[in-house]
This record gives sequence, C-alpha cells and structure tokens, in this order.
Amino acid sequence: MYEEYFNHTPQTKMKDFYLNEIAPLGNQKSYKKNDQIDYFPNSKLAIVTEGRLKICIYTKSGLEKILFFLNPGEIYGEESLFYPHIDITPVPLEATTISFIDNEVLQNYLISHPMDYRYLFQSILRKYQISLFQMGDLLKRSPKAQICSALSRLMAQRSTTNSSIDFYELDVYLTHEVLGNIIGCSRVTVTRVLNELKAEGIIDTSNRRIKILDIEALKNLSE
Repeated sequence: MYEEYFNHTPQTKMKDFYLNEIAPLGNQKSYKKNDQIDYFPNSKLAIVTEGRLKICIYTKSGLEKILFFLNPGEIYGEESLFYPHIDITPVPLEATTISFIDNEVLQNYLISHPMDYRYLFQSILRKYQISLFQMGDLLKRSPKAQICSALSRLMAQRSTTNSSIDFYELDVYLTHEVLGNIIGCSRVTVTRVLNELKAEGIIDTSNRRIKILDIEALKNLSE
C-alpha cells in the first residue's frame, strides 16, 4: 500500500550521506528528552545523529500536531536553503544529539558536490508525501480506517520484521495520545479502535509497541 513510496534502499543511502558526509561539518549538541532545542533551522541544517525527534506545529492555544518522526541520519531545516523561515518545533523523544550545519558551509559543500542536492530534494519530497497521506487520512470515513492507514504508513516507513515470527513490529513508541495526534482524533477513540483491532487478531500491543499480526487485513481496513 505505502511500500512503493517508502523504499528503504534510497532512504538508507540518504541517511548514510547525512551521517558520514554532512554531520561532521557541523557543531553537535546533545539534548535530554523533551528539552527545548535552542538552535532553530532558520539558517542551519539539523541532522539527528543519535536518538529520536518529533517535528511538531502548535496552535496559539497549545494544541500540538505531529508532522514527522526523525531517526539518526534524518534531517530538518533543509527548507531554509530556499525559504527564510518555517515555524516548526523539534522535540526530543529521548536523549538526542543533533549536528547543526550553517547554510553557508552546506552551500559550499554542495557547490563542490552538486549531485548531492538530490538528498535534499529526497528529504523534502518524502515529507511532502507523508503530509499528503496525513491529509488523505482526514478524508476517510471512519476513525478505524484512519488509524489503520496511519499504522500501515508507519510500518512502511520504519517497521522491522522478525524473521522467525510472522509479524511486523513498529520501531516507534506510540501512546494512544500520540497516535490520536497523528490522525486528529481523541485518545478515547484510539483506545477503542486498537482494542477492536486486537480482538480481531490484527494487532497486538505491549510496552507502547504495536505489532502488526495481519498486515493484509490492516491494509484492507485502511482503504
């Protein structure tokens, strides 16, 4: 369903590029879980080198919308090369280290390695596609379809497989509140739908980890 959009081979190449080629050009800073990040992407590229972030936007009243999760080798702030400011908030989900690269340093590198611009465009387009999928979920007729679609997408983006057992385990910790935030419904609704999916043998949950036991059934419900 989403696998064709999140091919892991080019994603792995992109992560390796940022970790091995670009991150050493910057200044690294470390943050604890939920720390306020003091460098913002107005004139810097930020590369996660350790840990995990969520990228959010907030309303004036404090409502949060999660846009993306970022793992090591993934970036934010690439749009600042083309646009002066986008109002996003990075939040560490655990102890996290970020390398901040001045745009001037990055531009000088790219002048010498013009083919590597493709990694910037790849990151931007990937996030654009995720945003389109999130908006598409809002058009689905039931919260169950929205949640199944979100789980299918997260699995396609980040899942790891256990080769000895027939299931997929998401490698991101998801509270019911966070999952509701992603698709725009209440925690109570998420809890009800996840319990339904567990009763139907489609998923299982433990320690905020979600295992997909029947991916085909999940895909069918997504549609």
